[in-house]
Amino acid sequence: MNWVAAGGEHGKEARAMKKEWILSLENECKDQSVAFYFMGWGSVDECGKWRNRANELKTLDGVRYREFPKIKERQGSLLDF
Repeated sequence: MNWVAAGGEHGKEARAMKKEWILSLENECKDQSVAFYFMGWGSVDECGKWRNRANELKTLDGVRYREFPKIKERQGSLLDF
């Protein structure tokens, strides 16, 4: 695995995402040298309070994680894995 993109749910039945879940995931990615992209907290905060999407925070402890995997050059067809 070379990339993890994670974030909270959206919509009327969205569930809250706990901060410790996303922090644990980010730390695991860092330990394994895996790119981590945090998409945001979602529609519901940790306390279950609804938030409008325009006010959604896309930072984790003040940091915006928008990492992408490094692309390796390949020879041959794009379908060669």
